[in-house]
Amino acid sequence: MSSVGAEYLCRKCRKRVCGQEDVIAHKAGGGQVSTEKRLRERRDRGNAGGESRCTSLFLERMGWMGECEEPQGGKLLCKTSNCGERLGAYSWVGLTCSCGAWVAPAFQIQASKVDEWAPGAGQDTRAYAPVTRVEPRKR
Repeated sequence: MSSVGAEYLCRKCRKRVCGQEDVIAHKAGGGQVSTEKRLRERRDRGNAGGESRCTSLFLERMGWMGECEEPQGGKLLCKTSNCGERLGAYSWVGLTCSCGAWVAPAFQIQASKVDEWAPGAGQDTRAYAPVTRVEPRKR
């Protein structure tokens, strides 16, 4: 999904949310039967490629997330005091990814709420790229 050493930044305020080293990898399609059926139906309706892309990043628990004391789960908000953008959710029971994988406990950030910054060799400025990328057409 991303390059080594990438950082994820809040799309609203551009502050660092996490690094690639904080993202938990998961196996696509490892979810419950009902989830798999729903994904199969969605894939049949519109996704010609037949692939289900992850629309979320699952993270290790990080200090900026606060206490996360709610027994079932809650919202993850941007750590910047003047931003407060909702980035995702957490659940001690677990959450299902859009690819069908079940992750528990889950600290889930929506890919649409963050930008990926992959520092290149010799770059002096940050070039932001959306996490969800559109693949070029094959000719």
